Amino acid sequence: KTAEHIEKVREMEDAILARDKIIHELRLRLPTTTILDSDKLISDVMTRPDDFSRLAAVRAAQSTIDSLQARIIQKEESIRKYQEMLKEARDDLNKQTRQHEEEIQLLNEQLQNKRDLDFIRFKEFVERGGNPALFQGSPSSFEVARLRELEENVAVQENTIAHLNEKLREARREAETWKARLTQKMEQFKHDRENVKTSYEKIVNELNREIELHRSQLQDQQVKLGQMNDYENAQKYSPNKATKNLTTGANQREQPSLKEEKRQEFIRALADIRSDMVKIAEGNLKAMNEEDKQNLSIQALITNKTAQLQEIIDDYEGQIQNLKRELKTQKALAQQYTDQATDARGKLAQNEKKLTKLHQQNAALSDNAQRRMTGQQLQQGQVGEDTIESLRRQVRLLEDKLRKTKTAERPMDETRDDRTKRTVESFQQQITDLDTHKKELLKFNQQLKDELSKVRLRNEELQKINTFLKAENESLRNGESPRSTSSGGIRRIGESGRSTYELEKMIALMKKRIDHLQAENQTLKSDLDRQRATNDSNRAFFTQATESTKEIEHMGQTNSRLQKEVALLREQVAQLQMKALPPSPSSSNNGFH
Repeated sequence: KTAEHIEKVREMEDAILARDKIIHELRLRLPTTTILDSDKLISDVMTRPDDFSRLAAVRAAQSTIDSLQARIIQKEESIRKYQEMLKEARDDLNKQTRQHEEEIQLLNEQLQNKRDLDFIRFKEFVERGGNPALFQGSPSSFEVARLRELEENVAVQENTIAHLNEKLREARREAETWKARLTQKMEQFKHDRENVKTSYEKIVNELNREIELHRSQLQDQQVKLGQMNDYENAQKYSPNKATKNLTTGANQREQPSLKEEKRQEFIRALADIRSDMVKIAEGNLKAMNEEDKQNLSIQALITNKTAQLQEIIDDYEGQIQNLKRELKTQKALAQQYTDQATDARGKLAQNEKKLTKLHQQNAALSDNAQRRMTGQQLQQGQVGEDTIESLRRQVRLLEDKLRKTKTAERPMDETRDDRTKRTVESFQQQITDLDTHKKELLKFNQQLKDELSKVRLRNEELQKINTFLKAENESLRNGESPRSTSSGGIRRIGESGRSTYELEKMIALMKKRIDHLQAENQTLKSDLDRQRATNDSNRAFFTQATESTKEIEHMGQTNSRLQKEVALLREQVAQLQMKALPPSPSSSNNGFH
């Protein structure tokens, strides 16, 4: 039963949705163009102040139309109320069905549990060796009480099921009543709409017939006026014949007065027609002037906005070019810094090699001097001890100087090595940062190019709109109306069919985008300032590195000078050794003789 109830509720919902769709389609098919054209005709008729009966009829028709429209609005509001009430009833019915289903599920679970318990008890009884017939035939008091309890539960469940069925029937009856009310209201709404449509069409047809009659009368009056003008001109050019005919009789004497009266009447009618035509022309001129003013204001607004946007686009293009140039300079500086770092590394390696060579040479010289001094002491004896001692002192002094220079150079070299390593690492880190920043700038440049292309497309579209509006303005000045459409005089601007509100909205969005681009430009400028600061720090560091290389070169010069002094000492030691050698026997004999 619940499933059937749910299916019926779904069918009712489908029927209601189908009717809602039909109502919406009928609303869309209402003749909006005829309403707008009839409103124009009524306004044209209301502007004529000569026929009060026509004005009264038009006002009565307008009042009837307004009353019928008010009735339609009331009917729509009542339909909305009934739909809301039907929705509430449907929700209540769904809640009740859910509750009923939950209760039925609980009762079924209870019955299943009771059946399982009874089956388990019966199985235990059979396993204990009891007879099933005895189990059914001679129940105990506990079993009888349990059976009564089960019967009571079954009765309670049957009562609840009956109560739920009654509620379900009531809900179905209520749904049927709401369905009948809805169908009745829908039929009434359709009937009222048909009546309003027929009455409105009758009023429009009557007004059209009256307008045609007035137009035909106006044309007849214009024809009569032309005939009277021709007759008046003929009377002016034939005065002699009129004077001859006046003498014929008294009846002919009265004809000029009658003709004069008719002529005066026609002159008055002509003046009235001319005044009406002047008023109509003035109204048309006012409308044309207002339309021209609106078009000119829209055109001026579009030109101003396009000029502003073009200026902003040019500024952004200039900023992009500047950023590109700065990026190139930053790349060149980074490359220069890397080259300087590699040069500094090469110079440091060369200086380290030179220092190691100098240390080895100093050690070798000190060993040679020590050996020669020891050999000289063994060979020489007492000759030249003073000179040798003085030379030893000089050698010791030089060795002390060398030790001092070595001890002074080692921490400086170590600190310089560490410093150069740190600088190289910092340069590498800066190069990686510059590469990442370069990638980000390229990505941002691509985004700016995309945005620039979009803004150019929008600018081209606005220029097209501007040219189209200029063409429309020229056509309106020439007396044409290219923008008047047959669908109720709805006016649109530009080839894309956008209205002034849409254009203003688009301009506001473009302003927001320009502000966003300006903010991004500011961030880029701040990044460039930071990059310049890092470049300045790198320059300072490179100046320090060049100073350190100069100091290393100075130390190399001092080492070369010390090597020269050691060479001179070697020569002096060699000369002293040559002097300290013992003379040969031939030389001693020659001397004795």
